[in-house]
Amino acid sequence: MATRDDVYQPKPEHKFSFGLWTVGNRGRDPFGDFVRPVISPVEIVRMLAEVGAWGVNLHDNDLVPIDATCAERGTIVCDFKKACKENGLVVPMATVSLFFHPVFRDGAFTANDPEVRAYALQKRCAQWTLGPNWVPRFLSCGEGARALRRMPAGVRMKQ
Repeated sequence: MATRDDVYQPKPEHKFSFGLWTVGNRGRDPFGDFVRPVISPVEIVRMLAEVGAWGVNLHDNDLVPIDATCAERGTIVCDFKKACKENGLVVPMATVSLFFHPVFRDGAFTANDPEVRAYALQKRCAQWTLGPNWVPRFLSCGEGARALRRMPAGVRMKQ
């Protein structure tokens, strides 16, 4: 007979996945700076594997810093991909961060500033090249419902 603890014990078939942004959150003192040290994405993958996670989700800048060079990006992605493979984790969702950076305070694809919209599109296209490294089951376009709430009725983006 299964005990109460057995019923709530996670199993591999439950396919738990966690975001890099959740495990790697450094916390912030409301009157100060970060309160926890940086944890590399590779270390997060190892930690998640230890507790039996199935997958790890990410935003582009959770994995690759926004100011990384192409060479740095390549190294980070290669190391992360290797860690996922070695630890048996999948990436079920990879998306783009179009909300954290202050430039997106008025939206990304819906911003009035054409340079901000162009930057959002550039980030989106870069994510399309990042996500397929893991063949995620879900590639998100970013703003979703938040953008739709701000968009005036009848307005469409120009092709």
